[in-house]
Amino acid sequence: MILFTFYFIVPALFIRFYFREKLSAYGLQVKGAFKDYHLYIIMLLVMVPLVLFFSRTSSFQARYPFYTLGANEPLLPHFLEWEILYFLQFCGLEFFFRGFVLHGTKHRFGFYSVFVMTIPMA
Repeated sequence: MILFTFYFIVPALFIRFYFREKLSAYGLQVKGAFKDYHLYIIMLLVMVPLVLFFSRTSSFQARYPFYTLGANEPLLPHFLEWEILYFLQFCGLEFFFRGFVLHGTKHRFGFYSVFVMTIPMA
């Protein structure tokens, strides 16, 4: 929850109240997100068999899953809580780097803002 707070909530508040801009200017919008849904379906049809195939390899299974059950621990509710927090952390990271940093630097650096966004990941 801390990551979500600092990667999403703080930048979102900064955008709205300091920059006085809409979050949609930083890529956070639903409108038009599904206009090319057929491309998403094609990507799923390609990727799902690949993920299923590679998920059975020993190298994949050595790395994943991130969540491991304790001895005699039931799957629910802790796994569901973990998945929700992981999803929030993922959304926060995506918004911070591909929203706040990318859109926040595009006016100054143009195309090169993509490279600015990737510097912390290197």
